[in-house]
Amino acid sequence: MKKMVQMLLMVMLMSLLVVPAMAQFGEPRGGGPHGRKGGPPEGPEFEKKMKAIEQYRMLKLLEVLDLDDAKADKFLQLFREQRELMKEYRDKNFAIADTLSLLLQTENADAEIERLVAKIRSNKLEEIRSFNKFFEDIDGLLDTYQMGRLTLFMERFDRGIIEDIIRKRGDTPPLDDTAPSEGK
Repeated sequence: MKKMVQMLLMVMLMSLLVVPAMAQFGEPRGGGPHGRKGGPPEGPEFEKKMKAIEQYRMLKLLEVLDLDDAKADKFLQLFREQRELMKEYRDKNFAIADTLSLLLQTENADAEIERLVAKIRSNKLEEIRSFNKFFEDIDGLLDTYQMGRLTLFMERFDRGIIEDIIRKRGDTPPLDDTAPSEGK
């Protein structure tokens, strides 16, 4: 019971820290190489905000799964490793996408464009393999309902954060210059 009270206090404290971070998360940040505002977020402030969101994610996930201490420790170790791998794949693909965006503005770059597209596709396949391995690793750790709750949490948490930011800011994020518009 004491652990549950401590957990609830931590969640409440993290909520107080994360809400301001989420409110500023979508702020425009100068021009990226693709010619639009909001280039890749970076710097110590961004990293601090992302760390707060990750801590909030962990606390909410522990609340949803309701694991005992031994299972929670093992699960968190595996989950953190998985999140770090996903971040590495996203960072790699983001860098490749920036290069690809620049190449798409040039002529006679077919071979390089094909190579970059293939690299992103390869990274996505590795990401899927890693995701599946994570679920294999936790298979005996969680019961069926916990696996179901984990799956729902993983599918909905990021969207919930984005919706909270949009509600807090009262607007929508700018469209990417490569997104199809209604007139096209």
